[in-house]
Amino acid sequence: VRTSYGNFVYTVRETAVVEALDVTAYDLAADEESLILYTCYPFDEIGLTTKRFFVYADFTSGVVIDKDAE
Repeated sequence: VRTSYGNFVYTVRETAVVEALDVTAYDLAADEESLILYTCYPFDEIGLTTKRFFVYADFTSGVVIDKDAE
């Protein structure tokens, strides 16, 4: 992933299909660096669907951002 902060590499760990309202599919308060991508599922339906396809990826390399810096 290329950003204005630098380039980041992630390794896909898992994919999953979950219900659209399942808030256990992600943890925004997690301590470790990760990337979560999601989209409506099934892919061939147009409009909102009742399921989501998630891709979970772990940080592999890139610029380390100091979260405590002001």
